[in-house]
Amino acid sequence: MARPVGFDFVQDNYVEKLNAVIAQGVDVFFTFNSIGSALKNAEGENIFDTLGALFFTIYVDHPISQYNRFVEGPKNSILAFIDQTHLEWARHNMAPELYKALMFIPHGGMASPTAAKRKRPSKNFMFAGTYKSIEPFVWRKENLLQEVTRTIEDAHEMMTENPGLPMHKAVRTSLDSRHIVLSRENEINLFRICHKFLHPTRTVANRVSLLEGFRARGLTVDIYGGGNWADFCHNVPEYNYLGELSLVQSLDIISDYKFVLNDNNDFPAGSHERVFNTLLNGALPITFDNTYYRDNFQFGDLCMLYDRTSLDGLADDQQGFDAFYVEKIAMLRRMDAESQFHLTWQSRAATAINIILMCMIRP
Repeated sequence: MARPVGFDFVQDNYVEKLNAVIAQGVDVFFTFNSIGSALKNAEGENIFDTLGALFFTIYVDHPISQYNRFVEGPKNSILAFIDQTHLEWARHNMAPELYKALMFIPHGGMASPTAAKRKRPSKNFMFAGTYKSIEPFVWRKENLLQEVTRTIEDAHEMMTENPGLPMHKAVRTSLDSRHIVLSRENEINLFRICHKFLHPTRTVANRVSLLEGFRARGLTVDIYGGGNWADFCHNVPEYNYLGELSLVQSLDIISDYKFVLNDNNDFPAGSHERVFNTLLNGALPITFDNTYYRDNFQFGDLCMLYDRTSLDGLADDQQGFDAFYVEKIAMLRRMDAESQFHLTWQSRAATAINIILMCMIRP
């Protein structure tokens, strides 16, 4: 009977341990962001191609950020993406002979072992995530070609005005406006450069905008995470920085709060685990509006969705947030077991297994 075996590539002797696992026979190798996809045997061949094992990976970031792994991995790959626009981009930029299947799988969530012991929350707003200060328009200080800089500027402006616009479409629109048609390879290389600058810039801008919306309302947010938060929060009474948390630690304290704030870049039609973790641990998410959250009833009904450009959708004051909480938390606590299951990584695993079996069928 098949059994799962966990493997840690951080171990010093990981090659020896991997070979021991392989010697037992492997049907499927699972990983995130294609970690391990380029492993070679003594003859320099991709291990997973020679084994005939399926390589299943979920990209939890845009695949352009892992592009070398994306194109150099085993040819018997099943590639899953947590945003539908990432899937769309992959379909148009990856040769069919390089994969068995492409698919959309949203993030999943986890409940803390203490989640069943629901307690009345004593705090209002929590934000967990990294913050890395970045100089505005940092690309202008780089020695980039004029047309490359123009593309970054155009895409940045378009995404600021329309935060739901996927970055690759903003890049393409900029090229189209100048009647430039690049080969697929050259357009991908341009997109990689644009993503290098725009992803961190837009991430910081989106998170700061959300937090400033709470500050303008006179509301205090407890902030957890790595990076430069201490400097950002210094002498700002509405920002209460409480240090870094591991994922497990964050799950344990979500139920202390009524709301958990979420904003992450690069997901115009997908999900983030914070939203699922929030619901599974008894709080309500406040997250940017996108097609995935809007079209799935758990989120459209239970999330406070806001517009990134205007912050429309956020309540005007504490009284408004409290009224939303009273109404929606009752709905969350009535959620049936099947609906809760659909929020979990276990649900994603069931979907993945079905696709794996589909790729193994023979006539």
